[in-house]
Amino acid sequence: MTNYTEEHRVEEDTSDKLRILIEESGLTQNEALARFNRGQARKMALRTLKSYLASRDAKTRINCSDAILERMRKVLRQT
Repeated sequence: MTNYTEEHRVEEDTSDKLRILIEESGLTQNEALARFNRGQARKMALRTLKSYLASRDAKTRINCSDAILERMRKVLRQT
């Protein structure tokens, strides 16, 4: 018999990974966004970032693309 948590485990999506990445960086959302936008022709709005980071049941939640996740990984590694 599987327990409740195993049956209802949800696989992480790119937005979950983005949230974890920012949390582990120790930066605020605003600081992470500033790094992300540095040198970008098209800046990401704070509202867009918050939509990526919204809880799974929020109507405003959207999944971020792999490209967004990879760029955030790159800029958060820089010191």
